[in-house]
Amino acid sequence: MRIEVKNYLPDRIKRNRLFFLSLFVSISLYSIFINPMEFSPVSCQYKSLTNHECLSCGISRSFHSAANFNFQDAFTYNPFGLILFVLMIFLSTKYSIELLLKKEIRLNLSPVIVKAGLLAACLVLLVYWINK
Repeated sequence: MRIEVKNYLPDRIKRNRLFFLSLFVSISLYSIFINPMEFSPVSCQYKSLTNHECLSCGISRSFHSAANFNFQDAFTYNPFGLILFVLMIFLSTKYSIELLLKKEIRLNLSPVIVKAGLLAACLVLLVYWINK
């Protein structure tokens, strides 16, 4: 892994970072204060048709638990919700640093590592769905 720092942050990238940062903050605040077990504005159509949970069932509950530092419940509801939550926190931190420093930070990963990570994620997702 190699980290590159560019000495400028183009306006287009700055707007994108601000958009995603505000989106991440909104999702985090929603996850902290709204309990999906008490109030759920969206129901799963797949589950209502098949009586089986889809891959994304439990993500809202997982985010809510992770945002309230209950990581064991977050993993139990949906392990990918916890992974997405951690990724969202990482990207929020990275984007905040970039906006404060006005510099673009790039993480260059080896293509082999990226492909292996994606393959592992797909396999875990498949095993998780089969076992659900």
